[in-house]
Amino acid sequence: AICTQDSNYNPDITYDGIGGAIITWQSYRGSATADIYAQRIDSNGVVQWTADGVALCVVVFDQNTITMVNDDNGGAILTWRDYRSNIGLADIYAQRVSPTGAMLWVANGVSVCNQAAEQGAPKLFSDGTGGAFITWSDFRAGDYDIYTQRVSAGGAPQWTTNGVATCTMASDQLTPAICSDGAAGVIITWSDFRSTTDFNIYAQRQGPAGAIVWTVDGIVMNNNVAYAQTEPQIISDELGGAIISWTDFRTGILADIYAQRCSSTGAVQWTATGVTICTAGGDQIKSQLVS
Repeated sequence: AICTQDSNYNPDITYDGIGGAIITWQSYRGSATADIYAQRIDSNGVVQWTADGVALCVVVFDQNTITMVNDDNGGAILTWRDYRSNIGLADIYAQRVSPTGAMLWVANGVSVCNQAAEQGAPKLFSDGTGGAFITWSDFRAGDYDIYTQRVSAGGAPQWTTNGVATCTMASDQLTPAICSDGAAGVIITWSDFRSTTDFNIYAQRQGPAGAIVWTVDGIVMNNNVAYAQTEPQIISDELGGAIISWTDFRTGILADIYAQRCSSTGAVQWTATGVTICTAGGDQIKSQLVS
């Protein structure tokens, strides 16, 4: 048992580097709004922190959509959507937790983006030095764009306040995912409606200081094949590029899984529209990747 309090949902997990794991979740435990808790478990299945978890964020209103990575020092960094501003729109916050369960950044999290309008779908990747790159979908311009921020090991945002624009193309860009570029920067992918007829998969590379490396607003990964491509996932190919998978409706009827590899320059390496992973009968959705 990690937590036996009432009303706990949507857990996420990362390794602790020594055979155990750190687990985080949103918890209502007697409240009408969700807070964030975490627990560490060792390689023998013994919980290491306070029973039912340590509180990482317990401010007013909901905190949800949590994602987490190892901080490369036995602890973890997590990010989430946060409604504490009480305007009905989510901001992005983050926290780092130590191997002993102590909050290492500002109590209840540092602000990654509190720009007016909605921010959602945050994802993050460790920068290898105790900090993280965090990317999200952002409605500040009247449609959803992709923004990214780097937070230091001490919890200080390193790039432009409220994030650097990864893609601000017209129409919506949604559900970003992020991985290392192997050169202290990141590669980010997302589902993009710039065609105004269907979603396609795009990607962008950003350097350690946030500079855009590839074509402004990203490079298409599926050659704009018909119908919607959504829910992209990404991992490094460990050669400076990345492998991306997604849910694909190109038949116009059912969902299949396709994938693409891109080089360090953003050039697609496989079939222009992506390679088939699964086109079995019925729907295939929510792909996952591992090196």
